[in-house]
Amino acid sequence: EILQQSGIEPHRQRPALNAAVAACGRLQKWDLVLNQLQRMALAEEWLTGLAPDLVTFGAVLNACCGAQQLDVVERLLQVMRGRSVRCSLEAMNAALGACESGRNWERAFEMLARMRRDGSDVDLALCSSAMNVC
Repeated sequence: EILQQSGIEPHRQRPALNAAVAACGRLQKWDLVLNQLQRMALAEEWLTGLAPDLVTFGAVLNACCGAQQLDVVERLLQVMRGRSVRCSLEAMNAALGACESGRNWERAFEMLARMRRDGSDVDLALCSSAMNVC
């Protein structure tokens, strides 16, 4: 809200927003992070230059992965695909890490297969992360 009232152009607000999202993630406040992402979508900021970018989604994914919110992580990956936001290797690794925390190897390999189908770069580190779940 402070950023919205500041009069700063929306595209110049994104770094501050991303920093706030990352800070909430480090504090394991994944619910606050998701709330901010939802507020951005509802406020139609997607169209005004303050749309979440790869950094925003990465911070949200990290927050949710740290809290072992695997269902939320999978939904975020769907939203990213729907908005044509290409998932970084770091974000994909974090998503697989959520599977590892829950020892959910089936979902890890489903996620890895979906990443490959979507044309994402799947490297040795991602494959290793998926295997660590087992």
